[in-house]
Amino acid sequence: ATFKGQAAMVVGAGDGAIYALQPRTGKTIWKYQASTRGLNTTSVIDENGIVYCGHAEQNATDTKTLGAIFAFDGNTEGEITEDKLLWKLPRKAIGRSAGVKLGDRVYFVDDGAALMIIDAKTGAIVGQKKLGRSMFGSPVAGDGKIYVAENSGRFYVLKPSEKGVDVVSETRLA
Repeated sequence: ATFKGQAAMVVGAGDGAIYALQPRTGKTIWKYQASTRGLNTTSVIDENGIVYCGHAEQNATDTKTLGAIFAFDGNTEGEITEDKLLWKLPRKAIGRSAGVKLGDRVYFVDDGAALMIIDAKTGAIVGQKKLGRSMFGSPVAGDGKIYVAENSGRFYVLKPSEKGVDVVSETRLA
């Protein structure tokens, strides 16, 4: 990614933090401590430098709550604290799947294969769509659609709609 003209690698780490690092030096540009345990998901970064991510572990600021989806402005430096988040949705288990951003929405599939459609600016949940029982893969966006393969072999082509998504196609891969 690029933040304020500076190249960056954005990674989730074993310490539960998300880091932006300078690729050539490894110097930390910013850090957000999302969890007390390791993160396995990839962040989505839009053209304005807004970072969207989720996890399914203990929250760093509330260890009794598992999982969250959140957004913050990556055009910063140093420690990103909870009060600097643009929004946060706790109790959302996004532990194995990266999100996608399409238009003014971000789409995350939780570990139980429920697709959540979220207003990228406000964090409001626009809609949800159950896609199966278990998710290990990440959705892909292209041609104005979202492509999702669920763990049991169901494959969906989804089209964003006013209240969420419409199923354009569903099949089972053998």
